[in-house]
Formats: sequence, C-alpha cells, structure tokens
Amino acid sequence: MGGPNSVTQNLSHFIDIVLKPLCREVPSFIRDDLEFLNHLPKTVNPNSELITFDIVSLYTNIPHDLGITAVKYWLENTENVIENRLTKEFILASLKLILERNIFTLTEHTIIRKRNSYGFEDQPDPDSNADMYSWNPCQPFNEGDCMDVAVCNVHNNIPNASYFTLGDQDSAVFSTSGKVTKLTYIYAGTGGAQRSAEITLTCDKDKEGFLDVKGEIPLGSGEYFFELQTKYACVDLGGISIGTIILIAFLCFIVVYLVLGMSIQTFVRKASGKQRIPNYSLWSTVPGLVKDGTVFVVTRGKRTSYSNI
Repeated sequence: MGGPNSVTQNLSHFIDIVLKPLCREVPSFIRDDLEFLNHLPKTVNPNSELITFDIVSLYTNIPHDLGITAVKYWLENTENVIENRLTKEFILASLKLILERNIFTLTEHTIIRKRNSYGFEDQPDPDSNADMYSWNPCQPFNEGDCMDVAVCNVHNNIPNASYFTLGDQDSAVFSTSGKVTKLTYIYAGTGGAQRSAEITLTCDKDKEGFLDVKGEIPLGSGEYFFELQTKYACVDLGGISIGTIILIAFLCFIVVYLVLGMSIQTFVRKASGKQRIPNYSLWSTVPGLVKDGTVFVVTRGKRTSYSNI
C-alpha cells in the first residue's frame, strides 16, 4: 500500500515482509497464485466447477481502521511468528502511517492517501497537483474543516491541507435537460463567498460507480464539475403496459375481423359494395343508436312533443 514513488514505499515493503508469516496463521489464507492448487481436493466430481471471486476496488472498499484492527488481533493471538525485536506498537503505527497519511505520486500528481469511510474520497484533480475532492451522495460526512458536507475540496498544502465546503445535502437539487440529469450542490459561505458542485449523471452499464473529476471551470470561478459514470444512472424503460397490450390485441382483432370478413363476403357470398363489410346491417345502425342514447342522456328521457301516430 506504499504507492508509486512514495516516501513510505520502502517501509511498506518492509511491513509486507514482516506480516507475510502472520498471514499463514489465518485459516482462510490462500496465496493469489498457483499455491491455491494445493488446497483443491485430490478427487473431484466430473461436473465440478472452480469459482473465483474478485473484490472491486479492494483498497478503497475496505476501511483502513478495520484492516489495522485485524492485524492487531492476529498480533495479539499468535506467538513466535513475528520477530521479537519488532514491537506490536511499531507495526501498527507503521501501518497507520502508510494507510492514512501516505504521500505518493500518481500520473505526475501528488496525492495524500487517507482513510476511506464514504462514497468517493480524495478523488484527484487531473489538472491540479494538489487538489482532491470527496463526495458522498447519501449522507453528510466530515473531513478536515468540512463538517456535515456532501462535497469537499481538499487542497494539499504540504504539510497541512486546506478544506473547502462545496455544498451540503440540504442544497442538493436535481435538474434534467433532455436526456441529461445533473445534481447540483451550492455552498454560500461567510463574506459572500459562494461555491458550487455540479455532478452529471451518466449511464454506463459496465461501471458500478466512477467519479470523473473535471475540476474548477474556469479557475477562480468557484464552480466545480464532475461526472458520475454508473449503471444506476441508466433509465429502465421497462416493458409495455397492460393497457398497451390490450390496445394492440384489439387493433389486431379489428384488422383480422375486417380482412377475413370481407374476404368471405366477397369470394364466398359474392357480395358487392357496402355489403362486403361483415355484419353491415348491424354496424350501420350503430351511429343512430349512439345518437339516440346521447339525446336520451341529455334530455334525461323527457320529450318536448308527442310521437307521430
């Protein structure tokens, strides 16, 4: 977990060597290589299947404090595995430094790795060597000076970082234009300062959730833009409704009724003109019946004159 070009890279490698013997004490430990073949039964059924699992975003989905707690548990419950000259306190302090306050370089950007505890934490700005962004679409979080926020901008001034709130959950507003849906947060600070974060929701059926940081556009505007690419932003059009199915079936019935009926009237009964319409005598009376029914309803069954004798 040292990260490329990290000042703790050598320490991370050292701790990795120290903890490897400890891993073998875990009952479920299997190395991620051909060593797993040693754990397979010698005889298997012909229809057996070998199933493997992969963890998406392993190093960001597992909270670092839980990892440190797990290491602490095995250090306290195993004997003669770790060299005596290495104290438990030293190992845990080293892990905490590597995981939570680790500076490393990624694509020419300086990033500080911190503990992950919410949606998107410390996402780097591709156009800035010092800016990162954290966002939780579900609940407020705290990070540095950002308290109970939805979006936070972290500006890494080594050794201290500056934190700027970009909006809280109460300011969230959804807007739709055509097929584009956006989520906007607004923060109005003291002294008239205002910052906003606009997240465009993009459908990508192959992604669980990826936050593409666009950054502050233009610089100094206080307006920050992001794009969330996720399968959960895809609109499920669903199937056709029951009413639509009934309507389609009714129209199909009418077409079949007319085509089949007119064919029989024309070629079997040798009818011509209007008589080729099936049951013409019945359908021709429908307009008159509709008229009589309408008049009856409007006049409530009352007539203003006597019928002719």
